[in-house]
Amino acid sequence: SCQVTLLTVTILSLVGFYFIKGAVNRERRLKTHELLASSPMSNFAYLVGKFGGNVMVLLSMILTLALTSALLQFARNEDRTIKIIDLLAPYILVITPVMIFVAALAIFFDSVKFLRGGIGNVIFYIFWVFAIVTGGMNRSEIAPLLDFFGISFLWNEMMNGCAAAVTSYVPWEGIHSLGFNFTRSGPPQLGTFLWNGPHWSSSFVLGRVVLLIFSVAVVSVSAILFRRFDEEPGKVRQRFFGKKTAPAPENQ
Repeated sequence: SCQVTLLTVTILSLVGFYFIKGAVNRERRLKTHELLASSPMSNFAYLVGKFGGNVMVLLSMILTLALTSALLQFARNEDRTIKIIDLLAPYILVITPVMIFVAALAIFFDSVKFLRGGIGNVIFYIFWVFAIVTGGMNRSEIAPLLDFFGISFLWNEMMNGCAAAVTSYVPWEGIHSLGFNFTRSGPPQLGTFLWNGPHWSSSFVLGRVVLLIFSVAVVSVSAILFRRFDEEPGKVRQRFFGKKTAPAPENQ
């Protein structure tokens, strides 16, 4: 499951963002925005509902990955014993916080007008590349808050486990790849070693908790910045919590 996590956490976050982005604009396409604009629902309640829907979509993708990794374990005949906690831990501690934060970012981009279109898509892609370069390309373990995808943590845990089992192996020495590997001398001779899985340090877990808290903060800020579908300069604005204040009736 750690191998599947490393292979999918980056690409799934990119594809997932563009897949769920536009949930707010979808109301305009479906012609339901006028009903929502006139409803007493607060910005926060509305965006939390959209955020929850985005999270459920992304979690369904994670669940599919977890089931696939279990099937791959049987297909490769690596081990007939499935340890549920060890299998699900990388998905819960590594991928899930990332996808929840991606869902929050999608809500934020939908709430800010100039981020809803192509500019927002480009900005997120730049952020995504920066997160990979910061965390995934480092040859040493970095601070958990900077290891957005958890790649640096898992890489180092795998290499340390290999070094403990194979005395001739030196971490970060030579070429390391998670993709398809080809050699001129034919198929590579691959060996295996016993690895009991990563040691989930308290600092890494705390970093993921901070990421979840930050996700909630992003949704809260989105509710403040979000303009109702019927809002224009000079019209009544929706409060952060509570019902929309109706204008006072004019004297006849």
